[in-house]
Amino acid sequence: MQPPPRTSSSNSQFLILLLTLSVFIFILGKTPVGHIYFTASGWALTPVQKLVYKTGNRVGRDIDFWTTMRRLSQRDRALRLQYAQVVSENAKYQTLARENEALKSQLTTFGAGSNKQIETQVAAIAPDMKISSGSNSGIRSGDAVVLGNWLIGQVVIVEANSAVVKLTTSPDLKLSVATTGDAKGVSVGQFNASILLDKVLPSERLDEGDLVLTTGDNPGIPKGLVVGKIVATDKNNAEIFQTARVEPLASFGDLDNVFVVEGPR
Repeated sequence: MQPPPRTSSSNSQFLILLLTLSVFIFILGKTPVGHIYFTASGWALTPVQKLVYKTGNRVGRDIDFWTTMRRLSQRDRALRLQYAQVVSENAKYQTLARENEALKSQLTTFGAGSNKQIETQVAAIAPDMKISSGSNSGIRSGDAVVLGNWLIGQVVIVEANSAVVKLTTSPDLKLSVATTGDAKGVSVGQFNASILLDKVLPSERLDEGDLVLTTGDNPGIPKGLVVGKIVATDKNNAEIFQTARVEPLASFGDLDNVFVVEGPR
């Protein structure tokens, strides 16, 4: 009668025992006594003992390798977290520097005796601009929004802690303006991309490069703010008025902070 075949459970138990014995022999071999013993008696070890000893060495090397890899991984993670912290701190200081520079420039432009100005952050542009200050900060509908002497738009909707601004490129914002060449007309936004200077008499002179300025005839909009610069003119003798295409001084999408100029209260 033949003995029953060894089950997978028996094989697993044998493998666990072999690995345990291998680790034990490997640790013992690291001690002075164990090292002398294995060195002196290596020639007398049975084939099974030699196999166990080699297996122990191999398992030990694997343990050392993965321990080192784990330590390096933890160090790499710590370095990446430190790098992220340094970058975020640097970004914070750069933001503060930009805000301080903008405030200094604004005070220089308008002077201490001008209407009160409220600095606020740009929250979104889609397509109207949304700012992160509202009635709680003293902002009201009709107030002008500027950066330096550049007119960004006009407040149209005010909530407690936010407000909506119609940009000068909005078709809903029409302004009485004059060029630096003294031509008078009306600016109106075109598809939230550019500005049309319209209602200019044929006798007026329009030149590319001329700045377009507010006349102060619109409630809440101070006189002399720059709306944009003429980039193209269109004079047709068959038309009653001549027109020009005006571009804002910069992209509104690049703005982080703007100033709200309080109108008459």
